[in-house]
Amino acid sequence: MQIAPLFMRIYIPYFFIFFFLLLLFPPFFFHVPGKGLDPSYNIAICLALKHKLVFGKDFVFTFGPLGILSSRLPISVSMWVYILSDLYFLGTLFIILRAVFKNNFSYLPVLYIFLCITVALYDAPFQRYFLFFLFYLFATIKEPAKALNVIQAALLSILCFYYKVNLGITAMILFLMVISYALIGKKLGRMHYLVILSSYIAGILLTAWLLHVDLKGYIAGSWQLIDAYNDAMYLPAGPEYLIFVKAAVLILTVVAGRALYLLAASIRRKEVLKNADELFIHGLICLAMFVFFKSGFVRVDGSHIFIFFKISSLLAGFLYLYNPSGFRRKMAAFCCWGVLGIAILAANTIPDNGQPYLPILRGSFLSVKMKEIGNYCREIKNYPAADGGKVESGPSVDVIPSEISKVYFNGWKYDPRPVIQSYSAYNSYLDSLNYQKYISPGAPDYVLFSLSSIDDRLPFFDESKTKLALFSHYSVVGAMGEDLLLRKRPVVENLIPVRVNERMEARIGEDFNLGTRDEQVKSIDGKEDKAGGKHYDLQYSKIFVRYNFRGWVRRLLYQPPSLHMTITLESGEQMTYRAIPTLLEDGMIINKYIDLPQEFQLLMQSGGRWCANIRKVRFEQEPGSNGFDPIVRMENTYYALPDRPEAERKADSLGVAEIIGGKKYKPALTDISHFEPDSFRSWVENITTYSPLIRIQGWAFRERGDNENNVAGVVLRSGDQLYALSSENQKRPDLISYFKRKDVYAAGYTALVSRSQLPAGVYQIGITLSDTVSRKNWIYFTDRQVQIP
Repeated sequence: MQIAPLFMRIYIPYFFIFFFLLLLFPPFFFHVPGKGLDPSYNIAICLALKHKLVFGKDFVFTFGPLGILSSRLPISVSMWVYILSDLYFLGTLFIILRAVFKNNFSYLPVLYIFLCITVALYDAPFQRYFLFFLFYLFATIKEPAKALNVIQAALLSILCFYYKVNLGITAMILFLMVISYALIGKKLGRMHYLVILSSYIAGILLTAWLLHVDLKGYIAGSWQLIDAYNDAMYLPAGPEYLIFVKAAVLILTVVAGRALYLLAASIRRKEVLKNADELFIHGLICLAMFVFFKSGFVRVDGSHIFIFFKISSLLAGFLYLYNPSGFRRKMAAFCCWGVLGIAILAANTIPDNGQPYLPILRGSFLSVKMKEIGNYCREIKNYPAADGGKVESGPSVDVIPSEISKVYFNGWKYDPRPVIQSYSAYNSYLDSLNYQKYISPGAPDYVLFSLSSIDDRLPFFDESKTKLALFSHYSVVGAMGEDLLLRKRPVVENLIPVRVNERMEARIGEDFNLGTRDEQVKSIDGKEDKAGGKHYDLQYSKIFVRYNFRGWVRRLLYQPPSLHMTITLESGEQMTYRAIPTLLEDGMIINKYIDLPQEFQLLMQSGGRWCANIRKVRFEQEPGSNGFDPIVRMENTYYALPDRPEAERKADSLGVAEIIGGKKYKPALTDISHFEPDSFRSWVENITTYSPLIRIQGWAFRERGDNENNVAGVVLRSGDQLYALSSENQKRPDLISYFKRKDVYAAGYTALVSRSQLPAGVYQIGITLSDTVSRKNWIYFTDRQVQIP
């Protein structure tokens, strides 16, 4: 009669252990390299390992060398690296689950773990490693003399350190805190502590050598990335996300509230020392919860905030696991289920994030998982041929701002600047690393250059110091698709400072007056003008906007207050962009407005004479935020561009002529009879007329029929003349979610035309759609106009 209960007690836990191992089995073995922002940096990490670049010196990014375990690309990485990492993950998970069920097995904990896993079914491996680390870290507090606990905690912290910078530094700090706590609490002897500490340091040094990491630069660069990320990458919560901010704060309040209650009760009963382990563990859980809150809610969008809700219930589970029996354990269980309930509701209602529980409710999750395991096994077999045999040859190449995939797919030799993508050169320290690379003898032979950024930044203001190096050390030699091709100059002449450290001040909301074009542009001849300091080409300004105490607290606990920059051109046109204090302090070329690669080419090849000049700059904070000191300080350095050799000046003049008067941006007379009138959906989002090139951007699609093969374009009508403009198709994934139509993915357009090649007059803007298969063409005239004086 006792055999059945004994069987249940011994073997049923193993059934659930293997069930959870099945659920968390890696869903794929490798990814196919792709295009875009994230795929590009994943490719870059693999190429950095392939070329034995030194992380922290040649390569500074939010992911370390073990970032390959997240990207899982078949680029110069042995398949055994992925296999062994998966075996380590599954083996560690097995040991942890067995330890958990040994003393805590019942069906409620099993249900809790199952629900937590279903929320976090596809979380990133570095998050799972961090959770494993916390398990062994807390086990070390309870049993510091047990070798497995200390070894696993140390190993997992090192893995996190070389995997994802922010969590890795947190893990290493926590490990040192715990072993120091064990020493102070006399759970470890001094000799035992020194053995652990020296072994840990030796392990860090050994792995740094194996993984080609310069520890000093890696830690310094990582800290700069972590600190400036808060300023540069925050994304305010839209109205649809405010409820999730409140839900996250509620979770933090539940966890922190219990910690405060436990502390107060321990003080009242004079049991602080008795409950020290529990208090310490609870404090570490609160700290970890806050770290993930910051990771998820600095950028409030569906993919980032999901990080917090995926992991918060698993973090809360440690409250139950490391609590004594009795009332406090029941209270911990109540907190865990409360956090899980909030996480479930949030995870299933976050916009554009799917509903993780639908496969559970439908009962299809097991069949999906079995297919994933089958695909995983097939991908192991296909892995050796997956790289595609890319052979790197020819001169070295870097890419500005971010599309590194172009280097890989073309088989070029990748030679990156340290901070590999422009948007993540968040401050002066990081930008200076790239600047030093580009002025060094080891600079890449070629740079593919274009202009794009994120979060309503002006792209020209990213990596401003690095762009100064481009002006002195590179020249435009052509174009490759949408990118300019810059070549390293054989003879370098550094930029010449005309005046330095000129200071200006204004209050937030007031304009800095930069002067008119005549005041800014130097005469074409005349070295005396340079020496006399009367004329200059570029104004490089470092701008200091400081947080006040209120802004500093907001930055620490959630997000920094918002700052905007409004620029006024000489034409009177005004544009407003997001301003980032760390990038402002780095400096920017503030007197030229550059928003297109072609404008950047004109700046390089004409000395700025064909570019739009910025006359005024104003900084403003959002009404009611009051997060900044009222005084803004600007420190200016003025540069004259170096004289070019005769051959280069001729080539530059031809490049300028091609943009202003060449065929590429020449309007083409066309016949309206080629088009069928239609009233399709369209929107002209942006018209810019400040430079020699007029740009018109927007989107268009037909509501009736399929738009999969449709291409949008722009025409200008004046009287009975109709001009077709040079137009490029643009990908617009935002239209898919807004209109709930997959066929509008490529409905965007950008049209450019040389202002000098249009006759004077007023032009009505028309939008065309052409079906590339049926050859049908439609036209719709908007109420927007362009005037050519």
